[in-house]
Amino acid sequence: MGWSDQEDLICVLRNGIVLMFDLMCQQTNTFSVFDTETSGVLHSVEIWEDGIAALSRDMELHIVTGISKPSEFVLLKSFISMNDFFNR
Repeated sequence: MGWSDQEDLICVLRNGIVLMFDLMCQQTNTFSVFDTETSGVLHSVEIWEDGIAALSRDMELHIVTGISKPSEFVLLKSFISMNDFFNR
């Protein structure tokens, strides 16, 4: 969870769904960090004022910028397994 620069609460679920709420607890936006052809499970998420960076379990990095009008880009796809990643 985190806050946008418009003071919306940003909640990112493990399946990649992003829920946004205003200060009156009204839902303002819903979208996915994954494209429509991809479904996955998130490993970690970082939120900043105007975007989200999400690392999936299959080591794809998804960046969402412009939270009010999100556009998703897969910037990195690595074939490193999680065991290799953490056993360095």
